[in-house]
Amino acid sequence: MKVKQVTPNTQSFTFLLEAYSICGQIYRGEALIAKIELENLIMGTGGYNALIRFHTRVGDLESAFQVYEVLQIRGLKPNQNTYATLIEACAQEGSLNPKVWGLIHDVEAAQFGIKYLVHTSLLVALARCGPGADTVPLLESLQRLGCSIDICNLFQDRKLGSNRQDEEDVWARLKALFQRVERDGLNMELERAYHNALIDALWSFGYETKALKVAQISVTLGVFGQNVSQWGDEEWALDVRTMSTGAAQVLLLTWLDSIRKAAIFGDELPCRIKILQAWEWQLKIDENKGTREAVAAHLNDLRAPFLSVNEGQEMEATGPQLLKWLSKKATAQGLILSNPAPNQL
Repeated sequence: MKVKQVTPNTQSFTFLLEAYSICGQIYRGEALIAKIELENLIMGTGGYNALIRFHTRVGDLESAFQVYEVLQIRGLKPNQNTYATLIEACAQEGSLNPKVWGLIHDVEAAQFGIKYLVHTSLLVALARCGPGADTVPLLESLQRLGCSIDICNLFQDRKLGSNRQDEEDVWARLKALFQRVERDGLNMELERAYHNALIDALWSFGYETKALKVAQISVTLGVFGQNVSQWGDEEWALDVRTMSTGAAQVLLLTWLDSIRKAAIFGDELPCRIKILQAWEWQLKIDENKGTREAVAAHLNDLRAPFLSVNEGQEMEATGPQLLKWLSKKATAQGLILSNPAPNQL
């Protein structure tokens, strides 16, 4: 742009700021923010959202909220992206910043139509905080903001219905809800985030079989791509590159268990069994780092014979190695999914 003597506009600065924060170039991002402030650029809500995302990515929640206030002082209206970013930033492992309740109040006052982005952020908060004092208020907030009662009921330590048919009806309604999310115009990235957040929250609460059921619906709907499980003649693979930590772990366990059952029934394992963890670009910007670390830690806990290959893009085990591991009694026990005992939460 400088060579062609094109003057950057606020959109140019917004794109640059996003790139700097995603790639971890904090000093360049901070220098750009200083330039924006020095020139007193007039930005729209999207520009302020980029500033908020930058501050939250570097862990500066106070500055993020200052930008949120400036946005409103200048007569602009926060949108769902604004609130979703701040709500997620308020939720850290095991704790929730009290400022989140003010944000939720502001969302209610804003009277948005469809609130899938905000629902996703509240599910992320549930996943990060886990079961505790904030669980009920967060679930109540989800309901007030229009989230399906069937979603909220997944976090109750009771059966989804009085009989098998009732439970099947609940899952049918949930599948219809997920299909409606797609029809309502969310792009695939946002739709995937919604699914991942719900699965992560259920996994965090210990509802592993419910997390699996949601993950299976997600796979059926193509949320994680078209070839999550690959069963070739020379190679079997599980693709977790678009999954969150909970989704990757629950599908990893069921995939390994399906291989164990195949071996029991006499199927011959291929030469290589792989877990596809990341594309090269994901490694460069540290995308899905949490998923990769969670999968590696889970495999280590199971003492599974997978090794990192292809510069960390994949985990691999040979057929004979995996067969030997799968034949152990402890392996079968480690692949069993569970749910919390009643009244545990």
